[in-house]
Amino acid sequence: MRKVFYILAVIVLLSQSTFAQLGKDSLNYSLRSFSDRSLYNSYEKQLNTHNFNTLFNHFLVSDRFFFGIKENFRSTIIKTTSKNIKDEQYLWAIGQYSFDEATKLGILINSDIYSDDRQLDLNKASLLTS
Repeated sequence: MRKVFYILAVIVLLSQSTFAQLGKDSLNYSLRSFSDRSLYNSYEKQLNTHNFNTLFNHFLVSDRFFFGIKENFRSTIIKTTSKNIKDEQYLWAIGQYSFDEATKLGILINSDIYSDDRQLDLNKASLLTS
């Protein structure tokens, strides 16, 4: 009885999700959105702004196992008196193992990374006025 309680407690704790500023959407867990193989690169220049964009989608599937990955990388470089660089990387990975048609175990990993080297002098300006 005690062993069953521990197993149920572990299942409940592992099934809970913690999100910071993200909304839950059941489409995040859909294998259909990961079932594409593509690679896309683009470059665009407007005046002194350079935009780079890369999209990558891939998946592997076997009898009972599915693995999919999606990545979107964006970089913006603005050349003025100083060079400003802003990068954004979004990565999603999903894995699923099917025990049978009704029982499946899976994991979804999501990573969002933002990088911006612009120096905003708002804090310095507020110190001067106080």
